Amino acid sequence: VIACNKMDIAENDDNLNKVKAKYEPLGIQVFPLSAATNEGISELITCVGEILNDYPDTIVFEEEYE
Repeated sequence: VIACNKMDIAENDDNLNKVKAKYEPLGIQVFPLSAATNEGISELITCVGEILNDYPDTIVFEEEYE
């Protein structure tokens, strides 16, 4: 998931389109948002919540060895 902030600034549309063109074909969701106006935040939170719900209850991390 990629969150593109500062989308309340008109010049950022071009940057958003570049990010989408690069990452959406890879299956990575891109969310335009503006923290200043709260636009797009609900959609981002919903998506991240769904991803976290799919994680197993127990995650085991192995120790790293040199």
